[in-house]
Formats: sequence, structure tokens, C-alpha cells
Amino acid sequence: MWRRTLAAVISSAVEMGEDRGVLLRRTPTLAERIALRRLVRALPPPVAAGVTLIGQAARGGALWVVSAAVLCLLGRRGRRGAVAGLAAFGSAAALANGPLKWLVRRPRPGGAALVGLPRRGSTPGTSSFPSSHSASAFAFAVAASIEMPAVAPVLVPAAAAVALARVRAVRHHPSDVLAGAAIGAAIGAATVWGMRRWRVRRRPTA
Repeated sequence: MWRRTLAAVISSAVEMGEDRGVLLRRTPTLAERIALRRLVRALPPPVAAGVTLIGQAARGGALWVVSAAVLCLLGRRGRRGAVAGLAAFGSAAALANGPLKWLVRRPRPGGAALVGLPRRGSTPGTSSFPSSHSASAFAFAVAASIEMPAVAPVLVPAAAAVALARVRAVRHHPSDVLAGAAIGAAIGAATVWGMRRWRVRRRPTA
């Protein structure tokens, strides 16, 4: 089941790449809608319930603000991770919710292939691509984990759960969350790189 779902997602991405560039096609393909349906149906109930709870905790960035507060209690590296994580979170949310959604304007999941799937929460009026929840989650997780690698086994799975929760809620296509995760991870790494360069420049020269 998982192999078929992954194959359908990859096939959908290839079809989009042939049309307008990978993951930039405005209208989702039938293959992608089928992949979404299979993925939602294939999730074991305990996994589905778990990712839904984590996704709800991440609404409005609450999960990441609390994570940053905890990181601040873990010493200097933790504080750096918190600052970098929140900076990356804000940058990713602004980019994903602003110019990227405006450029793509992709419809939210719908159509006959998704009839009968339970939807969670209200349907946002913004573009489905990219998933801003996924982007901001991975931005925080990657930035904080680079600064403090010990927290990666907690933060990265939490970010993945947030992304999966958006698919589970039938609010995003699989490629929306994959793209959001990639964008967020890149922003997280770039944020840490930029902050480290800034700290080096601030050091007094001998």
C-alpha cells in the first residue's frame, strides 16, 4: 500500500514537471488525488490520531513557541536553537503564505476521487501549494536541530507529523507538504548559516 502510494505521488510530480515545472502545476492531477486518498486510507488509526493531535498543537505556531521556551532552558546552544528556530519559522511562514501561494494559487483537495474522506477543520481560502504548516514546521525543526543536534530526534518527527496531519485532514495534496517541507528545511539551514556569519562578524578582531 505504501509503495503504491509513493509511486503515485512520484508519478504525479513527474507529470507536473513535464507540464509547468515540478510541483508547480495549478490543477492537481488525478494521480495525486488518488495518492492522497490512498495515503489517508492507509494510515493506521493510532498514527492518524497521533498526527492529528500534533497538528492541532501546531496551530498558530503554539507547538514551536513552547518548543523554543523549552530550548531556552537547555543552555547556550538551546537558546541559539530557539532563536534560530523562531526566526526560520517566521521566514518560512511569510514566504509560504505570501508570494509562493500567490504565484501558484493551487486549488485545495477536492473532486470525485476524494468523496467520502473525512475532512478536519475548515477549508482555508488560500492556495494549497505549498503547505505553510509544513514549511514553518520544518524550518523550525531544522534550524533548532542544527544548533542543537540532540533535539533532532524529537523536533524532526514532530515536524513530519505536522506535515502528515495536513494530508490526513485532506487540506493538502502530498506534493504540497513535500514541497513545504523542502522549502522549510532550506530556510532553516539558511537561517542558521546567516546567523552564524553574523555572529562571526560581530566578534572583535585582535
